[in-house]
Amino acid sequence: MAKQLSYNFIFLFLSLSLNAQKQGQARIDSLESRLKNYSSACTKPCLGDSFKVNILNDLGFYISPLKPDTAIFLSRKAYSLADKIGWVRGKTDALLKIGDYLRNKGNFDSSLFYEEEVIKICEKQTNNDVKSIINKGIAYQGIATIYRDRGNITEAIQYYKIASNIFQSQNDQWRVSNCFSGIGVCYEIVGKYADALSNQLKSLAIKESLKDRKGVGNAYGNIGILYKNLKDYSKAIEYYQKAKNEFEMQNNPMNVATTITNLGQVYIDRNELDLAIENFEKALSIFENIKAGDKIPIVIANIADVYAKQKKFSKALELHLTALRMKMELKSKKSICNSLLNIGSLYSEMNISDSAEKYLLKAFSISQINNYVDDTKDISEELFKLYSTRQNHEKALFFYQKFAILKDSLTNDATTNKFESQMLNFEFEKKKDSVKAEQEKQIAIAEADKKRAIAEADIKIFVSEAEKKLLLAENNNKRIVAETEKQKMGLVLNQQKMNAAFESKEAKQKIKLANVETQLQKQKTIRYSIAGVALLFIIASLFSFLFYKRNAQQKQKETSLSLQVSETEMKALRSQMNPHFIFNALQSIQTFLLSHKSEEANLYLLKFAKLMRLVLENSQHSEVSLKEDMQALELYMQLESIRLPHPFTYRFHIDKSVDEENDTIPPLILQPFVENAIWHGLQYKPGPGHINIYISKNDNALCATVEDNGVGRDMSRQVAQPMLLKKESLGMKLTEERLKVLNEVKKTKSGFKITDLFTPEYYPAGTKVELSLPFETL
Repeated sequence: MAKQLSYNFIFLFLSLSLNAQKQGQARIDSLESRLKNYSSACTKPCLGDSFKVNILNDLGFYISPLKPDTAIFLSRKAYSLADKIGWVRGKTDALLKIGDYLRNKGNFDSSLFYEEEVIKICEKQTNNDVKSIINKGIAYQGIATIYRDRGNITEAIQYYKIASNIFQSQNDQWRVSNCFSGIGVCYEIVGKYADALSNQLKSLAIKESLKDRKGVGNAYGNIGILYKNLKDYSKAIEYYQKAKNEFEMQNNPMNVATTITNLGQVYIDRNELDLAIENFEKALSIFENIKAGDKIPIVIANIADVYAKQKKFSKALELHLTALRMKMELKSKKSICNSLLNIGSLYSEMNISDSAEKYLLKAFSISQINNYVDDTKDISEELFKLYSTRQNHEKALFFYQKFAILKDSLTNDATTNKFESQMLNFEFEKKKDSVKAEQEKQIAIAEADKKRAIAEADIKIFVSEAEKKLLLAENNNKRIVAETEKQKMGLVLNQQKMNAAFESKEAKQKIKLANVETQLQKQKTIRYSIAGVALLFIIASLFSFLFYKRNAQQKQKETSLSLQVSETEMKALRSQMNPHFIFNALQSIQTFLLSHKSEEANLYLLKFAKLMRLVLENSQHSEVSLKEDMQALELYMQLESIRLPHPFTYRFHIDKSVDEENDTIPPLILQPFVENAIWHGLQYKPGPGHINIYISKNDNALCATVEDNGVGRDMSRQVAQPMLLKKESLGMKLTEERLKVLNEVKKTKSGFKITDLFTPEYYPAGTKVELSLPFETL
């Protein structure tokens, strides 16, 4: 039902809060006294103030479990002072602590920013300072932890290995051991237990060589977690007990309580609920004595899970709500998300579906915004069950698809888990035939490489075919441009010939006038009659000249407009076939193939090819039937819906007065507005979105409306990337140019209007675009 939160021991000694709690309130009081009584030896900030920087950092370190926001404030003050005195080590120490505090609160994006800042500062150092190199490794280790918590396991392992190499270069074996443990936890999450065991054993060997008893205890705990996940509960209890004994000998109450909590979770899995309660209550008592504020709500939630299994729903709900309030005070987003999931699941079991939906959707929103992949999977599964029970098949299908995709990305199939379970027991208990195991592993790797090579070859074939189609489209574009240029040159030559003809005609008129004047001198009697005839001839010639000139200018203007129409249509074509859209489409095909979803890949490719063909065919005409344009638009929305994190729905509303077969519009004229609705409205909406497209007639105009229920333009501008904003601006400009040319050619008043939609409470509720177009009938 609810999601249990197990402690991974590797993160016990990586987490700042645990060591802080071990020192106790006396250490905090001492640091506060030193800070209050601190007196600088300098008249202005100088390197002597590095002592104050250390006091601020240490105080934040020890106070962080109870007051994480205060700890962040103190470390920021430490960073500011270190920056003033130019002390690089103090700056990186402060930034690392801020990153850890934010990560513990679940603010992964902010934490990632601070870890990356540490790396930038350390890489600028040219004096090979050991502390800077170590801090850079710690930053990479922090980034690995962020990716691990987000469920991005491949990236997490990569960054753990980078950190390990840095620590190895400085012969810091203790931190190298921590990286092996981190990698082991990552493999454990995705169910690769043999690899997880291999890395945990490497960590254990180093800890034993360093005589680090606490590290040895952590390694025992990690092995206990492996056995728990394999459902070998006897072995799990055995190694948890070993870990507990180590921590008791070290007088480490924090880790003792953590181990007892993990034991309680094993007893839940064995359905020995009384023993589970007993262990949780012991752990809770220890956490309360040492004032471990961030651990208390987790244990309370575990006790609530036991009551839920005993069908004591009122007690379970009361405890879960208490845990949620405590987590909200600590402002840990991931823990809050976990509590919302537990409460929603409990309401589902109690058949209170409205409350269950409320809490589960809140949890889903937090997990989506913060990219908590594992939480999103569990929440999607609960929402699927809820909506199935309520007969809401559309929403049930949406969340089932979400769950299935995430489940495939996080876990292996049962056969693989069974094989690796056997490997775990075989390697750890017997430790024999290691050479044979290594050979089997190499064979498995070779098989995986072979499959990956086949998949890559298939992808290259698809990409090659797509590139051929794109090259054909580009050649067609070049041919159209060349023909247009040729027509333009022909018009210029015709104009030159006309000018030459007019000049020749004017020269002949001057000769005739000279002859007339000569005759007038000889024959004065007929001078006026000849002059009148000549005047009439001149007037007629002038009117002819003006008439022909006006026709030439009109033809030149029409040709210019035709060129503008062709140019804007080609720009619109390039906008639809931009490399970014094509790249994303090919990447989606690649994702389907790598996930062994050949049918989905084939369907997606067919739709993509059909859309490209329609776009190329329609772009050759200045007008296409409404039905053809709607087909292309629908294909585009289907492709974009598949690529979005949460698919959207759409619906066409075509008035009875509209003849889809015979009424025509400019091709691709509605696509930019639909694209903006998707990528600037629905993309940032936490849940599924919807687009309505209305088509109707009004006098001699075709009225089209594109309406979405996204986040609105203001919110989109705040969160959108610069490249998306630039693309939106280009799309609007292209559409305005096309409408301007259409108005000049057809003597119409086409245009569009964008309206922001709001709820009665004035919250953003989407965007509506109203477009008026001239239309023709085939």
